Amino acid sequence: MAKSKEITETRKKIDRIDENILELLNKRASLAIEAGKLMVED
Repeated sequence: MAKSKEITETRKKIDRIDENILELLNKRASLAIEAGKLMVED
C-alpha cells in the first residue's frame, strides 16, 4: 500500500514538471514568433 502511494506522489511530481515544461515551451514559441516578426520588419 505504501508503494502505491509513493508511485502516485511520484507521478504527481512528474505531472507538475510536465506542466512547467509545457509552459516554458509555450513562452519560448511565443518569443520565437515575436523575434521572427521583428526580423521581417527590418
